[in-house]
Amino acid sequence: MNIRSKPLVFVTEDDRVGLGLHYARHLFSADSENECTVVDVNSFLDVYVEALKDIVDGDELRTLVKQQRQDQLIRMIEREHEELAAHCKVKVLEGVPFIETIKESLRSANTLIVKMA
Repeated sequence: MNIRSKPLVFVTEDDRVGLGLHYARHLFSADSENECTVVDVNSFLDVYVEALKDIVDGDELRTLVKQQRQDQLIRMIEREHEELAAHCKVKVLEGVPFIETIKESLRSANTLIVKMA
């Protein structure tokens, strides 16, 4: 297995997905059966849930925020990196970003983590 064949691209809310995926595209063979995983970790969901606990159910808010961010990332990938869109799996996680990124990399057996400085 080529070490560069299954990248995990970590993005943040203020990142444009483009640059991280630009580098991943050069490391990833789109004709292979492997896929690229794009991950964003929301570390503020507990704060949102606490602030809005009297207005909306916490689990419902978590689901809505994660789904909205996932849809946003999918649209950006399709717009900026059309050739990778079919091979990218997008996940929005909750917790401490570096810990959740490492956990996801281990769960998905990614061979490379791409994070922009």
